[in-house]
Amino acid sequence: MFSKIIVLPLTITLLAATLLLQYGCGGDAVQQDTAAFEKAVATYLKNGSMDLKVSQFKELKVTGDTAEAAVSLAYAGEGVGVKVRWRFSFKQQDGQWVVTKHSE
Repeated sequence: MFSKIIVLPLTITLLAATLLLQYGCGGDAVQQDTAAFEKAVATYLKNGSMDLKVSQFKELKVTGDTAEAAVSLAYAGEGVGVKVRWRFSFKQQDGQWVVTKHSE
């Protein structure tokens, strides 16, 4: 009886810890190289005078010379922790990815 009282909570705790380690606390991040897309988003935001910066790519789907991404953005200034998620469309032009549009 004593072992059942200890084993069940221990099992639940280990399962919860395993899930946290596997999936993390910060949401799902893209596991592929996003550097070229981050550069394209940064250029797009700068050209549009938007005071935002890339925080994390949540999704990225590349199909030939086009791509779609869900990106978490943070305020570029100091002291503000608000984040938004926008969807971006990309097209490859002259070997580089460029943003063609976004939606909030």
